[in-house]
Parts: sequence; structure tokens; C-alpha cells
Amino acid sequence: MIPDSGIKGGAGFVEWLYPESKCSAIRRAIREGEWPVENLNYTLYISTADREMDAESLAELLAECRENNGRNGITGMLLYKAGTFMQILEGPRDAVDDLMERVQRDPRHHNLMVIDSNDLQARNFPDWTMGFLDMDRVDPDSPDYDAYFRRNVVLREFSDDALTAYKFIVRFNTWNPH
Repeated sequence: MIPDSGIKGGAGFVEWLYPESKCSAIRRAIREGEWPVENLNYTLYISTADREMDAESLAELLAECRENNGRNGITGMLLYKAGTFMQILEGPRDAVDDLMERVQRDPRHHNLMVIDSNDLQARNFPDWTMGFLDMDRVDPDSPDYDAYFRRNVVLREFSDDALTAYKFIVRFNTWNPH
């Protein structure tokens, strides 16, 4: 484990370990109306990191994202592979739009391309202020290592196909590499 980061590596997988109390607090906030369930929107984008990111740099980025997202009712998923990010942000439209403005100004990446943005009936990642998978560290022997991983998917391949990109990233809401 990277000290004080909440990041654990195992079988090539890097995941954020939330204490159960944190997940419960997120679910409770949604249930009690602290996080709106109306006027939900998502934005899915890809971008290029300004440099290859190691586990420590990713841990710092995730800690910052999760803290900010928790305050603003944002949930989602971040994938990282070979210097490319693919991220879906979901939450109240205004909060997602405000966050996207900040993301677009973030100097840690460039070549940002919004693949899709649309209304959302229900959150795909209601328990995660930001789920994360470092695809460079996924174990190819994992039983869940499917065709996308076998053919060494390049995240930029999704830039021209919003539906496939959306289906690809939301499937990680139940994916378990162990």
C-alpha cells in the first residue's frame, strides 16, 4: 500500500479502498436528498495525461477528486491506460458542468475530448465519488480479463463511438478483478 493514499496494488490492479462507513454515507446522502437524484446528467470524456503517471501521482489525483466530488454530489469512474484518461462524471447538471469547466483547465492533461453528455435516469456509480482502474496494471490472467483487455484496447478508440464508450465504462460499476 502506498502510505496514506488509500491505494492498494494487487494482481496488477489498483483500487481505492473506501471504508464501508464512507460508502454508507454516500448512499445515505443520496437517499436523504443531500445529493439530488433529479436533473442528473453525465459527461464522458477522454484526455491525454501531460506525462505518464505512476501509482503515487494517481493516488494524489484520486484523493483530490474524491474529496471535491463528495462535496459536490458527483460520482463516476476514471480509467487510466498508457497515458490516457477516460472518465465519466455523473451528478446534478450544474455540478457536472462546473466540474467539466475545471477539468478542462487542469494542466495535468490535454487533448480533452467530450465523447458524450446526456441526461441520466439513475447513477451508474452511486457508491463511488470516483471509482478507478489503472488498466496498465490489470492482471491478464484474471478471469474477468475479457476481449477489451485481450486486444490491448486503446482508450482513444472510443472517441468516435459514444454508445460503445458509455457501455464500456459503465460496466466497471460491477467489475471485480479478483
